[in-house]
Amino acid sequence: MILAQLYHSVAVSLIWGEIDIQKGYRYTLKAYEYAEKIHYTVFQYSSLASRFFGEIHLEDFEKADKTFYKITEFSEEYKINIGINLLLAWQAESFFRRKNFSKSVQLAEKIYQKEATDKIAQILSLRILALESYRSEDLIQLEKEIEKGLEVFQESGILMEGACFMVLKKLLLEKKGESSKDTDDLINHYKKEIKGSDVFFNRAYKLLQLIQEIGRAHV
Repeated sequence: MILAQLYHSVAVSLIWGEIDIQKGYRYTLKAYEYAEKIHYTVFQYSSLASRFFGEIHLEDFEKADKTFYKITEFSEEYKINIGINLLLAWQAESFFRRKNFSKSVQLAEKIYQKEATDKIAQILSLRILALESYRSEDLIQLEKEIEKGLEVFQESGILMEGACFMVLKKLLLEKKGESSKDTDDLINHYKKEIKGSDVFFNRAYKLLQLIQEIGRAHV
């Protein structure tokens, strides 16, 4: 039992913090193996979830789809629904990363409309919607989503998602020809005060780069 928990906990840290995603992914497999041996269903489910996150970060979407299907089957069989909306939000993230924007947005909208208690699922789905508004250059909608995203961030303190809203606010202000100094200062504050937070801001720029590459491909 302890080994399953230990491998799972370390895997989540390595993957979500992007410290060593490959090692974290291997640990998710170990966690599942140990949990399966003793029929520890909660941690079988949890390790499948962390495996799913790892496969998305590694952009192995074929495996991610198979793991997501296995999670839904497992959830139905054992009546475990812990964090199910977060998993759905990450499935929307998966669609976004493979440039299936319509499917990503459709799923993100469903999660955002019904999910207010799970702040991670809420802010992640809202972040996908904001990125889509940025991609489609709907600046009015983007501004609303940024403000809501920053509001949820202030309530929850989830910097790994809040970082993207700060970056989007900076870019929106620049598009509008307004000063982004306050937002720049805020970003630099978090980078300086919270060790390892660079990874969250870099992740935001990586997603925005994906959008820009698509835009250039259609020029």
